[in-house]
Amino acid sequence: MGRVAAAVVIGLAALWPCLAGGCGTGGGTRGGSVAMQVRAVEPRVDLIAGRTAVVPVEINGAIDPRRRPGVRLDDGRTLDAALVWIGVRAGAEGGGWLSDPGEWSATPPSAGVLPRSVGTWAVVFDLPPDAEGRAVSVEGVRLAAAWHPDPASLADEGGGHPAWASPVGAAAWSSARYQRLIEPEKRSPTLRWRWRLATMGLSAEPSEEGAWPGGTRGATIVEALARQMEARWQVALARLWEADAATAERVRRALTASADFGDGTIAPVWPEDGAALESLLADLLDPGLRGSALAARATRWLDALPGATAWVIDDAGREMAVTGEAVATIGVANLRDAATLGWLTRAAGGGTGAPEPTPVPGLSTARLTIPLPGGGSAGSGATSGRGPAPASAIDANCGPWAARLQVVSGALIALPPGLRCGPLLHDWTLAAWITGREDSGAMPAPEALTVAMLQRSAAGGGTTGTGEWTLYVECMAKGGEDGPDAVRVWLGPYGAPKAVLRISSDGALVDELSAWSGDGAGGGVAGSEGHVSVTRSRDRWTVAVPIPARCVEGGGRVRLAVERFTGEEGRRTAWPRRMLPWQAEPGRVVVDLSAW
Repeated sequence: MGRVAAAVVIGLAALWPCLAGGCGTGGGTRGGSVAMQVRAVEPRVDLIAGRTAVVPVEINGAIDPRRRPGVRLDDGRTLDAALVWIGVRAGAEGGGWLSDPGEWSATPPSAGVLPRSVGTWAVVFDLPPDAEGRAVSVEGVRLAAAWHPDPASLADEGGGHPAWASPVGAAAWSSARYQRLIEPEKRSPTLRWRWRLATMGLSAEPSEEGAWPGGTRGATIVEALARQMEARWQVALARLWEADAATAERVRRALTASADFGDGTIAPVWPEDGAALESLLADLLDPGLRGSALAARATRWLDALPGATAWVIDDAGREMAVTGEAVATIGVANLRDAATLGWLTRAAGGGTGAPEPTPVPGLSTARLTIPLPGGGSAGSGATSGRGPAPASAIDANCGPWAARLQVVSGALIALPPGLRCGPLLHDWTLAAWITGREDSGAMPAPEALTVAMLQRSAAGGGTTGTGEWTLYVECMAKGGEDGPDAVRVWLGPYGAPKAVLRISSDGALVDELSAWSGDGAGGGVAGSEGHVSVTRSRDRWTVAVPIPARCVEGGGRVRLAVERFTGEEGRRTAWPRRMLPWQAEPGRVVVDLSAW
């Protein structure tokens, strides 16, 4: 489907004119009384003899659902063709690490009513094996066609090609976690080529693994679209390999870039910019580009890719053992193949004390820490939580790349009527993480919001902050539906929690610290079970979580984080920071209880 299709996947597609007075959203099949006129959307249509062609088109005039579009070769042969609406609707669940591919379908005008979806009309026809070089006309309009060899003619005896081999190690792509993370690419007909390249590699003839499910409307045509995209990338990569094998290797690795996040986690960090990908594909298939000119276009695409990114893992949930200074934990990712150095510095005027640079191998991440001036101690740099939190600017560096991050460096003061905590935010997506956009896709829908408030119980006396404290958590639940739903409250320093309390919507409470830490550390009550009262209403449930006195530190401080898990798959939101999908422990915020 060319450059239109990949853009549709990630919501970048334009709305194609489809009927007289219409646009590229489904919902109708007939236009005015003007005879149907067809024009190809793509400025150049890449064709392979012997394959099925799926050609996106703009249509003006009326569509006769009983008539097939006329497709001819210049030798007079008429090809059997069909007109279909290829549409994609947003999936029911979004917010995964990779972009949601949506729900794809192919619907003929004879269906009467088209699905309401973003997409394009397309003319679909089978090309004879001997059609290469022939002119092709659709409804009397000649396509600006470029003919390419069948990938099978480029393959070795085993059906492969050096440019099609997977650069991702088998141990990574065969792991269950990696397969879950990249599964959205498998469900996209315009991106399935990358799923294949990242796993077993492209081959001349794709296996049935990943083929489009037969229950989908127009599954045969959607599958033909997927195979067309795979064939185009096979030809494109083979052409680049012939022009410059070293550059082709770099492109192949960039297209399937997967980084080591530690603890055995390998995750995709490849470029998701559909417009840039389609521009690259168009260049690699351009018949007018060969040799050094072709390699130069590919190098230009490589040079435009981000070299690194950084994000805040924990603001001030740890302390220096000797000085008592709060410590921020920052993640730095090297998105290039070559190793480099990563380091943190306080922004201008923030003093010194930055750690030594840390080696960061290519396509890997590092956790870096830096002490914060005066942060974290009770009464120092504190705020009531009703205004902006006390912040420090940290410059994260990874080789020549640099970015400034803001970390919460002081304690939030708990004052009557209570300290508001939240809202909880979705896990990072690749698109937001790689660009450092903390707010992109972070906020849940109103019917799924979670907020909390830390309050002192009426029974708590004195001003030392060691009385009874309760965290009231309010969880919006669409329609009051029953189902898996739980919150988890982390208490104590980042990396050394004192309690990890999980409370289900039915009121069941368990301290999971023993299961999380593996050693039962935390005062002898880890793994204890109990029950708390839950208040339910039509659209929410609320629970009061008691804060164990042992979790209140000297000076009346508590380190706090909250997670929520909903649905059968346990989709997570968290506070105070977004988390990576595979991240086990959230960062903390420091709360000063002494001023209540």
